Amino acid sequence: MEEYKLTKLDFQRDMKYHVFLNFRGEDVRKTLVDHLFEDMSAAGLNVFLDSEKLEKGEEIRPSLERAIKSSAIRIPIFSKGYADSTWCLREAAAMLRTPGLIIPLFYHVEPAHVRHPEKDSSPYKQSFLIHYGHSDRYPREEIDEWKDALVQISKLSGWSTDTTQGYKARLVKMVVNDLIKTFDRVQFEVAKYPVGMDNVKNALIQKLNLNSLKEVIKVGIWGIGGIGKTTVAKAVYNQIYTDFDAASFLFNVGTAATESRGLTNLQKKILKDLSKYGGEVRHISVEISFERKICAAHFG
Repeated sequence: MEEYKLTKLDFQRDMKYHVFLNFRGEDVRKTLVDHLFEDMSAAGLNVFLDSEKLEKGEEIRPSLERAIKSSAIRIPIFSKGYADSTWCLREAAAMLRTPGLIIPLFYHVEPAHVRHPEKDSSPYKQSFLIHYGHSDRYPREEIDEWKDALVQISKLSGWSTDTTQGYKARLVKMVVNDLIKTFDRVQFEVAKYPVGMDNVKNALIQKLNLNSLKEVIKVGIWGIGGIGKTTVAKAVYNQIYTDFDAASFLFNVGTAATESRGLTNLQKKILKDLSKYGGEVRHISVEISFERKICAAHFG
């Protein structure tokens, strides 16, 4: 199978989600998907999970259709029981009906199994026999559309457990790193702030004096917990980060610094963000080397 090739993708302002995850919960929700969601969210990606983001009072199917349309990348995770779920199959068909990038992830199944679900070797054969047998519930034309969606999506380049010899952690890391590079830099999801918060945000941006090229600006946001300091910081970051060649946002620095290797881990994140380095920084000598390169690039 051809591996996914990185191409830069602009995240349009009118899009709501960076990634839409399509998967059979019984197979992967508490294992692969849980890790993917946590790592993607930590990287600043806004990820749609049907169980997490459906707004109360809405009909489920229209909500999912809207989420798919407003997602830059759709990732169907093909597991062995994927075709058992008519929900998954409907989402796969909906992905093909709307413009957007689809990157399949083959989780312990071969692309050929997905491409030829009617063959004996495919774990999906029995599932489709059952679906076709329920003509009173599912019109044959709809089931044909589901099958065609699997055929078309399985032809696309994507990720596979074969690439990482079955190691889940490596697979998660590869997927997240690829997505980060694809989007380059992403905005943080910011909850709707209360009246007056925009004024605070704009005042803070003024204090940053972004037109100055001669000084490093440090601005402190002070206040009791829960009043929205982090929200303001995220909003400021979202508005100005595109004006810089590189940007980094660190969360909960005080808490993170007290953990084992906390300062080192914070340093690694800054180095990765600013140098666009996608690999693992393992040794202090490498970190120092990167620091010198960054300083030379920005201040030399």
